[in-house]
Amino acid sequence: MVPPFGSIPVIIPSLILILFPMFFKPFRIIFFATGIILCFYPVIAGSGEGNTIVIKVTGIEPVEGQVQIALYNAPERWLEESFAHATIEVKGREAEWRVEGIPDGAYAVATFHDRNGNGKADRNWLGIPKEAYGFSNNVKAVFKPPQWNRVKFIVARPVTAISIELGYWN
Repeated sequence: MVPPFGSIPVIIPSLILILFPMFFKPFRIIFFATGIILCFYPVIAGSGEGNTIVIKVTGIEPVEGQVQIALYNAPERWLEESFAHATIEVKGREAEWRVEGIPDGAYAVATFHDRNGNGKADRNWLGIPKEAYGFSNNVKAVFKPPQWNRVKFIVARPVTAISIELGYWN
């Protein structure tokens, strides 16, 4: 009985390996080392889990309370449902938040200085914010929050850094 055509490519290298084992020893070492390197490639090259956004909030005064930062990733959820959120204790006039594992895309940030630490942006009887606030691209809100297309920024590289200056409604 003749072996099927598909088994011939397997038989020939096996026969050569049996007849000339010393010739293939360096190749086995190279293939083994390459396999080990490829197993650890994600660790060597980085996690590959996405990008990092570094958000720096400046103009925090007085040095008390917390800074609330919300990151949004869709215009239909802007100022309603954040993609990620952080509460940072104020220790100086600046605060920084690193958000890791972020996929490429459009994002926007809203932040405010929660001086009394109650977790919400306090307003006066007219609805005007009593605490300092800010948005990505340092867009100033006049009578209403800014629209998504004014505050969005694009994340398409490993590290994207933005800076937001807090201010009061004038």
